[in-house]
Amino acid sequence: MLVAITMHNGRVAPVFDVATNACLLDTTEPDRRSTLPLPAGLPERAHALETAKVTHLVCGAISRPALFFLLAEGIQVASFIAGDLDIVINAVITGDINRPEFAMPGCNQKHDCCHRKRRGHACRKTPDHSPE
Repeated sequence: MLVAITMHNGRVAPVFDVATNACLLDTTEPDRRSTLPLPAGLPERAHALETAKVTHLVCGAISRPALFFLLAEGIQVASFIAGDLDIVINAVITGDINRPEFAMPGCNQKHDCCHRKRRGHACRKTPDHSPE
């Protein structure tokens, strides 16, 4: 599985729509990582990830249009994730990315904050979009 994690200053970028780079991680070879520069436009961004053969995206907040472009490209999305990039990478590899410590502030396991506060956005705990 090829996972892209949006990044900024050694952490998960807080907003997918304005992130400039993504860390590419092949979960079968976790020590091999690369950086993918992300284009400015949302359709171009989704297409660049699909062209790179990304199957899953881990990111912070994401707009509804960006989510729809990614889903149209067949990319599963785990959004509203926060944390140190290396720790998040380890959580992706071990399958622990849905643990509460990776939720962005305002999100938690008891309340689906993303759907409750921002109708239509995919939250990190949405089963259909989680990298597993």
